[in-house]
Amino acid sequence: MDENFQEDKYIKRCLMYLNKELTLEQRTDFEIDLLIDDQLQIVYQRYRTLWRVYPMNTQLIDQYTIKAIKIHKKKRSLSYTVLGWACGLLLLISLNIVFWSSFKSNEDTHNYEYTNTRGHRSTVFLTDGSKVILNGDSKIKYRLENTVRKVYLQGEAFFEVVHMSDKKFIVEHNNLQVEVLGTKFSVNTQNTIKEVLLLSGSVLARFNNNEQLYLKPNEKLLYNSATGEVAREKRDASIELQWRNNILVFKNEPLQDALIRIQQFYGCKFSVKNTALLQARITGTFEQQTISEFVKSLSFVTNCNISLEGSVYIIN
Repeated sequence: MDENFQEDKYIKRCLMYLNKELTLEQRTDFEIDLLIDDQLQIVYQRYRTLWRVYPMNTQLIDQYTIKAIKIHKKKRSLSYTVLGWACGLLLLISLNIVFWSSFKSNEDTHNYEYTNTRGHRSTVFLTDGSKVILNGDSKIKYRLENTVRKVYLQGEAFFEVVHMSDKKFIVEHNNLQVEVLGTKFSVNTQNTIKEVLLLSGSVLARFNNNEQLYLKPNEKLLYNSATGEVAREKRDASIELQWRNNILVFKNEPLQDALIRIQQFYGCKFSVKNTALLQARITGTFEQQTISEFVKSLSFVTNCNISLEGSVYIIN
């Protein structure tokens, strides 16, 4: 395909995305393409930068870009000159209002993304004032729309949601959706069994088969995304959510389940040579411990030998 023609298509899609002219399905397709198409990323970043610096320039960008595309169709050799002139003009305009735009950018930018690697936790404040504590090996994408605040989650996060009667707050992961108005809760999508744990307030969870379930404080939803099975259990949320304070708490938990949280928390890998040990039960509170301190404590609690081989901790 002609490179100039392809860039014209990229420009149109980027502008329609930034201007919120795409349908939900088209936006999803665009975001997927953005992850795998390097050239589309370059074009998108160019226009997204202008959008951030001068967020009220929608009509101006559209005017000069459409003009450039029309000229390009008549005479392709001129298209890049016109496009470059349009972008240069917008950049000069934006430099005159850079102070104002830096103050307004957080209000006018509607899409955010935050990522954590294993072994790290971070606190993020969304533009609506809601607080998110992101666990290790986790990522969120936040989108602010007219009537909804939407978070796409991979991994685990704790949410303290600011109440806004005119804007729902929704957390999504594949076929699981959690809707709230103002509350404190966590969602964990790390494994096949997805978990929603409520600390205060109330949430409504929805599933692909149109089933829905309300949770009360200290209730945990367990949703098996492979089988569709749903369970609700009573839990002490204040204990289970201590990871957000850099504290690991286990209460008669099988080592097999505990290791998932341990590896996420510390960002390291454990291997159990004797599979019978996977059913050993763990009870204990591990507060502000380094990985070395934790390994010693875990060895004592499980009555096992733990050695480091390369980058993997071996439990015997």
